[in-house]
Amino acid sequence: MDEEVSIILDWIGFADNVMATVADEAGLLNIRSFANLDKSGVDALTESLRKRTPAGSRVHVSKGKQDMLLNTADWVADFMRVSLEPEIPIDDAGNEDQAAFEEALELAKSRAEARKHRKENYKSLCEAAEPKKLKEEKDWYEFVDQFFIYLSAIPGVKGIPLAYVIREQAEPAYDREWDPDEFDDQMIACAPLSGAAFKTDAQSVHLMIWTFIESEELLSIIKSMKRSKNGREDFITLRGYMKGAGNVSRRIGTAKQLKQTLHYRNERAMKFTVFMTKLRHMHRIYEDEARPMSAAEKLEDLLEKIKAPFLLHQKANLESRYQMGEVNFEQASSILASAVSNSSEAKISSRISELNREDKEKTGKLRRNRNGEIDVDYSYPAQEYKRLKTDDKNALRIAREKAGKTGGGKKRGGKKNNQAQISELVQVVKSLKQSVDSQSNTSGDTDQPADDDSDSPQSGHAGRQFGGRNEKRQKKDKN
Repeated sequence: MDEEVSIILDWIGFADNVMATVADEAGLLNIRSFANLDKSGVDALTESLRKRTPAGSRVHVSKGKQDMLLNTADWVADFMRVSLEPEIPIDDAGNEDQAAFEEALELAKSRAEARKHRKENYKSLCEAAEPKKLKEEKDWYEFVDQFFIYLSAIPGVKGIPLAYVIREQAEPAYDREWDPDEFDDQMIACAPLSGAAFKTDAQSVHLMIWTFIESEELLSIIKSMKRSKNGREDFITLRGYMKGAGNVSRRIGTAKQLKQTLHYRNERAMKFTVFMTKLRHMHRIYEDEARPMSAAEKLEDLLEKIKAPFLLHQKANLESRYQMGEVNFEQASSILASAVSNSSEAKISSRISELNREDKEKTGKLRRNRNGEIDVDYSYPAQEYKRLKTDDKNALRIAREKAGKTGGGKKRGGKKNNQAQISELVQVVKSLKQSVDSQSNTSGDTDQPADDDSDSPQSGHAGRQFGGRNEKRQKKDKN
C-alpha cells in the first residue's frame, strides 16, 4: 500500500489494522486511484467490507467515512482536471497538514455539487448563449466568441466545460496563479487534451461545429477531416485558415468598424453581454495583429460607447473614479453589467426573450444525424413537420432528393401509389357511368307530359327536346 494512501485513510478515520484491507478492497494502489471511486463504488466497498468472513475481519464503514471517501475522490479528480498530480497538503514546516486536507475536501465537495447542478441544468443555462449559425466568413470571429461562451456552459465527461477543447494553447496554462473561485476557467485553460474523456468531448464539439457552421467554404476546409470526428482539429484548422494573410486586412477592417459604430443604447437594441462580447472581440483582433490597446484606452473607449440614458449616472461615477485611478476596464465592466442586470431594461428584455423562446419552441427543429448532416431517414410526424421553417423544409427536400428518398426518409413505391390512385378514379368513373346508364334505361324513349309544378325530370332525351321529334309532335297536336 502506498504511503500517501495510508496517510489519507488514517485521516479519514480507518484504524491501522484495517487500512490494508480497505485499500485492497477499493483498489487504492496510489493516491490517483481515489479518483476512480464513486457513489456506487463506495456503496459496494461498504457492503463488501461488512460481509467479510470470518466475522472478525469485517470492517464497518460509517456514513461519515463514506462521505469522506467520496470527497477525497472529488479532490483527487480536481487535480487531474487541471493536469496536475495530486499531492497531500503540507504546512510551513514541511509536515502533512490534516486541517488543510479537510478544508480541501470541503472545497472539492462544493465544486462537485456545482458540477452536478450544472449538469442537471446546462440545457437551460446554455440556451441563452447559443450562437447564431455561421453563414458568412466575415462573422467568424464574432461566432468564435459566442461559441466559446456556449461551450463554457456545457459540461464534458469529467465535468470540465467543453470550451477547453477549442482553447488556443495546447499546454496547460501554468504561467499564473489561479484563485479558488476561478476553477472553471482554470479547467478550461489546463485540462488534459488526451485520453478517453477528451476524445469523447472532442467528438461532441465536432458535431456542434458541423451543426452551427453553415458556410460551405469553411466546411469544405475541414471536410477531409470529418471521419476523425475531432472538434479540436476542426477548430484549429478553421482558425488557421482565418488567420491567414488573406484575412488579416479583413480582421483589421472589422476591428475598425466596431471601434467606430459599436455602442450600447439599451437591452432591446443590443444586450449588454453581446455588446461586451463584440468589444472584447475588437480588443483581441488588435492584440493578435500586434496593435494592442492600452488599459486606459480600453476603459476610455468603453465609457465613450455607453449611450444608454439609464446608465448615465454610473457612467459619470466611473469617469470620476477613472480620473482618480480607482477603477480599471474589468472593474468598470462588472459595475456596468450589474447596473444593467438590475435595471427595468433587463426585465423588459427578459420578458421579450421569454416570448421569443416560446415562439421558438413552437417552431420545429430540423433533424440531423451524428455527423451533423440532415437526417433524410427521419419520418416527421405531421405536426412536427408543419412547425419546420420554410428554409428547413426546402433543405430537407433537397437532401432527400439527393439521397433518392422522399417524405419520411422512406423510399415510396411511386408506381404502386399511382396505380392505386388510377384504380380509385376508374371505380369513380364506372360508378358515374352506371348511374347515367340507369337513368337512361329508366326514361327510354317514352314521352311524358310535363308538369310545371312537379320536380320530376322532363320527359324525353335532351337531344330530342329542341328541334327533334318531340317538338314536331307538339306542333302536330296543336293543329
